[in-house]
Amino acid sequence: MNLIVAQLSQAMRLFLQTTRRVFQYAQMSECYACNQLIPFLKQHTKRAQSASRGFTGTLTSNVKPPSNWLCPTCCELLLTPTRVGCRQCALKLGPRVLNFGWSYCRHCKPTPNPQIKTSVLCDYIPPWSNWITRLKYGNEPEIAMMLADLLAHRLLLNKKDLPDVLIPTPISPEKLKHRGYNQAQLIADHLSKALNRPVMNNVLIKIHETPSQADLSKEQRQSNLDHVMLCREKLNPTLIIGIVDDVITTGSTLKACMSACMKAGATQFHHLAISRTPEPFVSIE
Repeated sequence: MNLIVAQLSQAMRLFLQTTRRVFQYAQMSECYACNQLIPFLKQHTKRAQSASRGFTGTLTSNVKPPSNWLCPTCCELLLTPTRVGCRQCALKLGPRVLNFGWSYCRHCKPTPNPQIKTSVLCDYIPPWSNWITRLKYGNEPEIAMMLADLLAHRLLLNKKDLPDVLIPTPISPEKLKHRGYNQAQLIADHLSKALNRPVMNNVLIKIHETPSQADLSKEQRQSNLDHVMLCREKLNPTLIIGIVDDVITTGSTLKACMSACMKAGATQFHHLAISRTPEPFVSIE
């Protein structure tokens, strides 16, 4: 009798172990950076928590932790240390500038505007640039949720500076028809849920088609969007407007959107984007 009980007990333990392993495998996700499988239980290990500590801020039920998208190794490589950028344009500040105590880059420091703030998650470099390219041109809209979640974590570090309302940068009807979605609107929709802020879709529109910004020089970009954007609703001047985009290159698109919003009554802005194109290296000989 004791032998039968022992055999049944051992069989039950094996069954529970097998069930647990099957459950864990079913809960696996794949790291977006290295494609390594991330078991559900390992998404909350000390290493994963340590890799994103100081980055996640105060989590909400609508925001997934970085360890849900990236393995612990990639969390360490991609999310630390925290990026420090110019308050006004988000251009990355080097250690020498930081040692001087500057909060603006050399372009914005001569004419700082305290009513304008810009926050980005990262520089436009791999793998971030690869993900954004796949989002825009690879018909992978699901990437927007991952990028928006990671940006939301960064913003939650300084919750008092969050915008009051989100407005995505518009694209032309032709591009929308060809692509099937506006990537900035997808990011804004996910940020709206993560940050508990309303999003105003289709308020800012592009009133006529222009050449693609990607094919133009800096000077051409700045003149390409003159008088192109239109805000179709009046905006409360006491609200901080969060204009959302995927990439900031020269800032021409954000300036055009901001100009249209100012004509509608807005006075304060907190631009949000996933990445910022680094300043070209200039060799001094």
